[in-house]
Amino acid sequence: MQNRLYIVICWFLVTGCATIVAPSGGPKDMMPPQIIKAEPANYSANFQAEEIEITFNEYVALKDLFNNMIVSPPMEPKPEIFVRGKSILIKIEAELAANTTYNINFGNALIDITEGNSRKNFQYVFSTGTYIDSLSIAGSVIKALDRKPEEEVLVMLYECNPEEVCDSLPYNSKPQYFTRTGKGGSFVIHNIKKSTFKLFALRDENRNYLYDLPNERIAFHDEEIDPADSLNYELLMFEEANPKQNLLKAWSAGVGKLKFAFKQPAGEVRISPINFSAKKSWEIIDYSKNRDTITYWNSFGVDSLLLIIEDEKFNYTDTVKLGLKQEDETRSLSISSDHKDGASLNIDKKITLTCSHPVSVYDLKMVKILEQVDSATFKSIEASVSFDDPALRKIIIAYAWKADGSYRLEIPKAAFTDIFQLQNDTFNLDFNIPEETYYGNAKLDLVVPHIRHTYIIQLINPFDRVVHESLITPKDKLREGLKRLAYNHLVPGKYKIKVIYDFNNNLQWDTGDYLGSQLPERVVFYPEPIVIRSNWDMVLEWDLKE
Repeated sequence: MQNRLYIVICWFLVTGCATIVAPSGGPKDMMPPQIIKAEPANYSANFQAEEIEITFNEYVALKDLFNNMIVSPPMEPKPEIFVRGKSILIKIEAELAANTTYNINFGNALIDITEGNSRKNFQYVFSTGTYIDSLSIAGSVIKALDRKPEEEVLVMLYECNPEEVCDSLPYNSKPQYFTRTGKGGSFVIHNIKKSTFKLFALRDENRNYLYDLPNERIAFHDEEIDPADSLNYELLMFEEANPKQNLLKAWSAGVGKLKFAFKQPAGEVRISPINFSAKKSWEIIDYSKNRDTITYWNSFGVDSLLLIIEDEKFNYTDTVKLGLKQEDETRSLSISSDHKDGASLNIDKKITLTCSHPVSVYDLKMVKILEQVDSATFKSIEASVSFDDPALRKIIIAYAWKADGSYRLEIPKAAFTDIFQLQNDTFNLDFNIPEETYYGNAKLDLVVPHIRHTYIIQLINPFDRVVHESLITPKDKLREGLKRLAYNHLVPGKYKIKVIYDFNNNLQWDTGDYLGSQLPERVVFYPEPIVIRSNWDMVLEWDLKE
């Protein structure tokens, strides 16, 4: 036992003494590892080696190699990488293609072990032919709908043989060349041979270099590219429309309340109970704004439910079994507002009230809007009060509010009775309207290139919400394509203007279809942020023909 302990202590002392630490004193090392030699040499032609050794001027390590290293064209099996002191060993077991240039890019994985300085995008290049291919392509990948950069997605090149069916390449074949996008969605692929290629980008969810999952996003260039052209390519990434419906989730959201989340915006949904009798007199199906979530209200009278869900639009049927939440004796009909009590309300804004349950008995005349006359006096005003949904849960209150005015909304107790015979408590909301000089205004003179197409113009506020949407349609009969749009009473801040080219005139943005060679509908943004200032009017000009 003593001998074993002695051996362990000696091993610990030896390995402890061999630990490499940064020297004390002097300036901090800020330099990344530098190559001393490589065997075979970097950028070698007529490559036949099975092992590569690259030696640096200091001890190195590999950090997150799995997510950083790119081998292009891909090798199967992938090369094995080892660190040995100041050297990196690369063992190649794959059968290499003839007359091909390979690029092993380490990304930001190669670091020194003392300070962690990274040698960014270090690459080892070799050719199995007589020369190194030197062509390259560059560009960026962005989301088609909002033009935000797509980072860490694959960018792939396929050489298309005229005798092959090229459309199937991303489904069935791995690319000849590939890389990943970096910051800002930018990409560069080096060491490409002289030929023509099909260019794709892919959000590869299962990391198999194939477009084989319905939730994977893709981008493609609609023509073959030639790397010798030195063009900068912009790829628009999209998720194809899925023609199939699927129920993603079903759950009990409260007493008498079920929710169903669907993969696609639903058509007309029918819910048929199997183990209970629904009260058809007040059975309610409430759709979310984009119809991908529905709420089902009814009185169930059982502990668990068995339901049949049908979506006629997709010819979809599913059976659902759900446990139910128990009756809560303390529950009531509550009312909430989209506006905070005591806060300022935009002069053009409506107030939306939401009842916690569908309402069955009501008198909207009991909803009172009062305008403050002086510090102690309010007068009643005639505002528009109406339900905004078939479930009778959302109440919209609209009025021509006065600048610098103060208002109060009052709903007395028992003004509403819901489908469970519950009644509301008293609800009050105080709010004020800013002075006219608080707002800014903008006018946009927009020139569109094709007057026979539809354009959707959206004004987006600093919180990335659409606050104004306009349409330009062929019915407008524009003179020289000019349309003036006015944006009044804007809260100060930075805005964006977005235009969707709705070329099929269906009043919505449409995604792409790869096999149909259909790119997603084009989206553009005004080149600069629109800075709105208080008490300031501005005129903008934007010519989409340019």
